[in-house]
Amino acid sequence: MSSFTRRIKIISVILLCISSVFAAVLGIDYGQQNIKAMVVSPQAPLEMVLTPESKRKDISGLAIKSLGDNGDIERFYGSAVGSISTRFPQYSLLHLRPLLGKTIDDTEVIDLYLKEHPGVNITKTSRNSLAIDVDGVEYPIEELVAMNIQELASRANALLKEKDSKTRDFVEQFTISIPEYYNQNQRNALLDVGTLLENSEGTFLINDGISVAINYALNIRDFEPGLSHYYVIYDMGSGSTKATLIRIEQPLNETKPLQIEVGGYGYDSNLGGTIITLEVADMIEDTLLEKYPKINRKDLQSDLRAKAKIIQAAEKAKLVLTVNAESSVSIESVIADLDFRSVVTKEELEKRLSRFSSNIVNPLNQALDDQFWDEDITISQLNGILLTGGSTRVPYVQQTLLDIVDEDKLLKSVNADESTVNGVTVRGIKLFEAFKTKPLNVTERSFYAYSVSVDGSSDRECVFNAGDVFPATSSMFVPVEDNEDGLSLALYENDEIINELAIDELKTFDAKDCPYGFAYNVTFQLTPMRTFIVDSVQGLCLQIEKEMEGASEVVTNNTKLNTIAYPSYSESNPTITALTSKERLVYANRLKELNLQDKKRFQLQEAKNLLEGTLYDTRNFITEEEVVTNGPATQLSTLSNLVEKYLEWLEDEADDASKSDINKRRKEIISLRDKIEVYLSAVGEPLDMEQFEGLLKNATVLSEKYVKENDTLEDAFAQLEEKIPSTILDVRKEYENIQLPSSMSKTIADWEGTLNMLNDAIASIQKLVGSSSFEKLDREELYEMKRGFESIIQIAEEKLTARMSAHEYRVREVNSLHQKKLRAQRRKAEKEKKSLEEAGKKSSTGESISEMDGVHMTSSSSSESITSSITTETGILHDEL
Repeated sequence: MSSFTRRIKIISVILLCISSVFAAVLGIDYGQQNIKAMVVSPQAPLEMVLTPESKRKDISGLAIKSLGDNGDIERFYGSAVGSISTRFPQYSLLHLRPLLGKTIDDTEVIDLYLKEHPGVNITKTSRNSLAIDVDGVEYPIEELVAMNIQELASRANALLKEKDSKTRDFVEQFTISIPEYYNQNQRNALLDVGTLLENSEGTFLINDGISVAINYALNIRDFEPGLSHYYVIYDMGSGSTKATLIRIEQPLNETKPLQIEVGGYGYDSNLGGTIITLEVADMIEDTLLEKYPKINRKDLQSDLRAKAKIIQAAEKAKLVLTVNAESSVSIESVIADLDFRSVVTKEELEKRLSRFSSNIVNPLNQALDDQFWDEDITISQLNGILLTGGSTRVPYVQQTLLDIVDEDKLLKSVNADESTVNGVTVRGIKLFEAFKTKPLNVTERSFYAYSVSVDGSSDRECVFNAGDVFPATSSMFVPVEDNEDGLSLALYENDEIINELAIDELKTFDAKDCPYGFAYNVTFQLTPMRTFIVDSVQGLCLQIEKEMEGASEVVTNNTKLNTIAYPSYSESNPTITALTSKERLVYANRLKELNLQDKKRFQLQEAKNLLEGTLYDTRNFITEEEVVTNGPATQLSTLSNLVEKYLEWLEDEADDASKSDINKRRKEIISLRDKIEVYLSAVGEPLDMEQFEGLLKNATVLSEKYVKENDTLEDAFAQLEEKIPSTILDVRKEYENIQLPSSMSKTIADWEGTLNMLNDAIASIQKLVGSSSFEKLDREELYEMKRGFESIIQIAEEKLTARMSAHEYRVREVNSLHQKKLRAQRRKAEKEKKSLEEAGKKSSTGESISEMDGVHMTSSSSSESITSSITTETGILHDEL
């Protein structure tokens, strides 16, 4: 099945119905070396976010360069970082993932990072986390990672806008893949990254093994109902190797969701593509020193650019050796203007990698040896080992795995590059409930155990065991002797303290009201991101006897007999202090400001590129044979000089130019070029006396129409005044009071001035045509004269047309006003008639007949008069209609 067909299949399975929510979800495979993203919205179901070069994955990290002494910086992403990394390695902040959640005391991690990234200045923050110093400015690792992800989000938003220019969708929800072995400090660091992202409404962290399992399950789908299928997701990326044991089962009742469950896990946090790259780099370095013995190893390793060039060459050679027996290496000016060329072989590399053979299989063995469930699955019972991660393509890695597993069990049926990003996105859709999806029952288990010690005790009470399903909640009951005793708790992840709580005293309780003492009930949570936190703390005044130690249900749920308080408490991380809200705001605002600067810088560069392109296109245009032969010489000379002038300006003086300055120059070039193109379009015109006499005739007729238009207006007034009595409407006054639409009013403005301009042009052309000077004019002068005359004629025609339309508009409005007045008179007459008729009916029968007759005669006379008036007015209305 093609990848396109498979993707359409996945979309139809997963996105059953789009909700009314307009937030887009961005799924991110945050690898150490590469980063990939997929966006989901009503406009883009499972759409890969491509790089500016239309690639599906990008370099993880960025480069930062200072711009002068004003504190401004420029940031580079993706392929643009490649050239910077060898010239300015100290500015290349790549592959930052291993530094998240680490401290300056994690020397092994830092040393390995600096070996691959020489020149980077790693420091510690006031929170004891790591940062990188660039020209005296400290950038915490969380902020740098947020920059990287924000740039991805900007590209995703641009993609959504491209799909639908009127879209209200933009990225607000993020799901990021992480290794299951990440500890709480590393997870919190990535969650902090999420809070710094613009418009972020939340971030989920998702185990990369589960992500691959979801992608695989939704791709295959034909699992035999009622039968458990066991796989190990073997993932070797650039920085680590992980093995996740999973079970996939379709229940016998196929209407129930597909089940995916984690059953074991193993890892090596250092083994990956980076180690292999560094081995190749050592091979290149050894060959270089052997070939040029005058070069000192210490001098070579202290040369940051040389080290960066060697590592870049090693990365390229490593990729070649995955499919070839040898790879050529070529490095220009590796050191002291020395160009180095050599060959590295797969055989030599595999000899060096042989010492890592046990490291390669250990994660797999660990996942099978330390299983979380009751089943004891052996390697022979596995349905397969799914290979993912770019480094699983290395032949030595695959061969080492084949030493312990049959070849048919080594499955390459998942996309090693994109299975994680597909799965993490689908999982994120479900967790955010952004869209309705196909039901999928995912069971995750904790790789670490979590426990608590009370008041500094060396004894710890286990809250969540390794292998427990999460998310989960658990409570712990802690009795205290006195209501003035507070409580301190230490939270552990395996054997490391990850949080400390200081809970206030229960002074709100009186001892005599609490015959059985006091207690705290602390509720813990293992969150969906697998962070161990305190969910709530209750203080209890015990008024019933505890039936057993730790029976929190007995003492907390009987609210009639126990009094509950909610004491305050504070938290502190003894390793890395949590980001404060103020710090988050500072970093978020700095990111916004940098994003704004980048946007302005991009627009400025785009304007420069457009100007440069226009200048080179114009230079080619003015050298074309037809243009040189038939074009206006004067204008061509002016344009040619302007092109050279602006090209020189772009090269030497445009660094401080504003966007408007650049656009102004481009418009000037385009305007002059357009004039020349119009001139060339008139090459076939004679531009003789006969053509100008024809223009004069048209202009004269137009001038006469202007004069007749005034007479036409008087005739219209006369016709209106004949139809509309002055007693009803003052036609001329109402006509002048009609307010025209603004566009019409602007067009007919300066009517007399346009007529004068037209007559002046006619006189000027008549004078020229009737003289001998006409024959002396060259073609360029005649063309400009003709073009100017035609322009005046066009303006006059447009004004005349607008004037006639304005007149028709005013006449319609006057007639409309007249009809309104007629209708008002008719309603008034009918009302008077009705009043008279009602008055007649109410007259007393005892009154004089003659008086009654008089009244009736008067009424009749009045009625006839009114009716006659209405009939007359109606007749006028009829004639008009």
